[in-house]
Amino acid sequence: KRQRLRSEVSISTGGLSQARTRIPEAAVAAMVDTLNETIIGSHPEHLWHGRNAYVLDGTDFRALAEGDIRKEYPPSRDDKRSSSWSTIRSVIATHVITGVAVRPESGAMYGPHAVGEVGLSTEVIGRLPEHSVIVADRGLGTFFVAFNAINKGHDVLVRLTDVRARQALGGKLPKSDSDTRCVWRPAKKTQQSYSIDPNEELHGRIIRHTYLKNGSRPVVLYLFTTLELPAEEILSLYALRWNIELDLRTLKTAMKMETLDVRSASMARKEIAVGVCAYNMVRHLLAYSAHQANMSPRSISFSRYAYLIIHSGLAALYSHGDDTVGFFNSLPAKLHQIAHPK
Repeated sequence: KRQRLRSEVSISTGGLSQARTRIPEAAVAAMVDTLNETIIGSHPEHLWHGRNAYVLDGTDFRALAEGDIRKEYPPSRDDKRSSSWSTIRSVIATHVITGVAVRPESGAMYGPHAVGEVGLSTEVIGRLPEHSVIVADRGLGTFFVAFNAINKGHDVLVRLTDVRARQALGGKLPKSDSDTRCVWRPAKKTQQSYSIDPNEELHGRIIRHTYLKNGSRPVVLYLFTTLELPAEEILSLYALRWNIELDLRTLKTAMKMETLDVRSASMARKEIAVGVCAYNMVRHLLAYSAHQANMSPRSISFSRYAYLIIHSGLAALYSHGDDTVGFFNSLPAKLHQIAHPK
């Protein structure tokens, strides 16, 4: 309209900033969760043993410490001064095969209202599809996380510290690689911190595995799981835990989310949610095209595929008009050209 009437278009971004500020956080969260649920349910070909498997991990984002951001997410400080940046602690879960992420939960890393990753994990676990499998490293390999996940109908595979493994095994650790049934009961500190009944207990197995790598010292893993599968299958699933490190790197670099360009705490949370949503839309198209091309989603570069969507995908969309199926079917061939250049 402005172009027609005044022959000029403003390049000011003020309108966009005001519009995104007015959007309620609850509306953003509902939109992101609804879209993610649709994406998750549209890829039955990318399941692990017929189930959705997710890796749970912590990460952090940062924003300039000003306004209410400084109040809700206090910056770190030493004896003399505080940092200019606020750190937002978050917990996120990503699909082991497709990389699609669940909306993260965030909180303060420093200050009087600081919250740990274990506490933030509760909301994230509640957003996972029913009967999922949750994989976590030692930082989230606690009784509370496993207890919460199992009570919501999920199975778990978590790495334990030596202290937690000894507690679950009745005070003694196996001396060699083994697969042992156990009953894990909460420690007194866990009972007090999370109001857990001391009579609660988790039934499962602890798999001890010694990881040998050339040129380094052996690493002993203690894995607690409720899965009734051979130990080899359990270990192969835990090996996929590394995927979330790659997902987080992609999320922060390719989506430019490591530092948030926001001026309020509410906007910071909305930016994180919408950034993950945009990331998931690329992952969704990538998983669809990978299946059509008979490839693994993890074998395809996220950045290169995003480039494909921007440059080749738009051209394909315009050429197919309203033919959405034709658009999707045209992507695998273009993907193949980029993934296997001459």
